[in-house]
Amino acid sequence: MDYHSRFSLKHWRWLGWLLSLGALVFVGRWLWQLDRTIWDHLNNLQFAWLILALVVWQFWYLLRYRAWEWISARLGYEQARHVSLRMWAISELLRYIPGNIWSFAARYRGLREGGTNRGAALQTLLIEAVGLVTSAMTISCIVAWQLIWLLGIPLIAGVTIFILPRFIPLIWRKLRPHEPVPNIQPSDMAMIMAWYLLGWLIFGLGSAFVYLAFGAAVPWVNLWPLIWVSVAAWLIGYISIVTPMGLGVREVGFVGLISHWVSVGVGSLVAVTSRLWLVVSELVFLGLVMIISHRRS
Repeated sequence: MDYHSRFSLKHWRWLGWLLSLGALVFVGRWLWQLDRTIWDHLNNLQFAWLILALVVWQFWYLLRYRAWEWISARLGYEQARHVSLRMWAISELLRYIPGNIWSFAARYRGLREGGTNRGAALQTLLIEAVGLVTSAMTISCIVAWQLIWLLGIPLIAGVTIFILPRFIPLIWRKLRPHEPVPNIQPSDMAMIMAWYLLGWLIFGLGSAFVYLAFGAAVPWVNLWPLIWVSVAAWLIGYISIVTPMGLGVREVGFVGLISHWVSVGVGSLVAVTSRLWLVVSELVFLGLVMIISHRRS
């Protein structure tokens, strides 16, 4: 890596830390201004629901990995499954490092070490990101169940399944004519979208279980709105690219979206609890992956 690249990465890292610090200060002030009595609800958490949410989220991670495996295998990745799973799980955790590039960098390096060329590695990253975003948008449109949103579903599906697989190789051939990349077929992209759609439903279900863990302390909300709000809030945090894991952005989005059903205080409490419990579930998933990888190795 030359001097200019190191200089850019250094400044990007500092910018990431500053933005993360600003997000933490914002979240801290926001929580400090809430009614203190709202935190008393934490004493009455029903841990059976939290454990159920943690188990359900493990399937969410597995489905996301399965989609990743499907994409990378078709673009030339040739490592064993336990190696691929370990690389993916570790790179997921790198999203918590300020800068929002380290997770992608770890995935890219793993793909290159697994036998893919630069074009195929970049194509894999782009397809995964677009698949996550468009499937989350589709879930939000379906659950919202409004005509204006439902009309967007065919457009989202058509672009993702039929146009994206042809557009990426075409652009790469223009940029790097001597470095061809394999093509992803629309049928493959449809399978990837199906994995992600199922994954988002499971993610929303786990988030709903966290809400239900508060029992009588929170108003009753139907399951579908809880799924929609959780997925839409994740999407807002993901596309913000301002702070690691959308810290602060996702929570504010969650509170704003769920405010139709609950108060700001309750929404804030659920948002923070969901964030912390999701971190715990990710650590559990990584621990299980490392155990499996060690045994296979």
